[in-house]
Amino acid sequence: MSATCVHAVPGRVRLVMPALRHSDTIGRAMVARLGGIDGVRGVEVRPRSASLVVTFDPTMVAIADLLALAGIEHAPPPPRRRRLASGARYWTVVVATAAANALVGQAVGSGIGLLRSR
Repeated sequence: MSATCVHAVPGRVRLVMPALRHSDTIGRAMVARLGGIDGVRGVEVRPRSASLVVTFDPTMVAIADLLALAGIEHAPPPPRRRRLASGARYWTVVVATAAANALVGQAVGSGIGLLRSR
């Protein structure tokens, strides 16, 4: 069965399994399979997002071992383009506007200086 690890921190991993969206049986089987592994604290199936959230004791089982014991063929997630947060977008606009105003101010200022020198 194919799964993609979309988020992992020590003690918690979220896997996307498209088959979960269409079959309750697969979800129950994964809960039984993962829940039977020593160190696993909980398994939550989220059919709408086709994902599994597994909480576990990282001192007892590693993420790679957890996936192998569950019989999951792990595929790395596709690279994603990172979006700027709204605050970063705001400051990007502010800085760009300030830079444009400074350039216009220099151009206008030098033009006025030329007019005065005549």
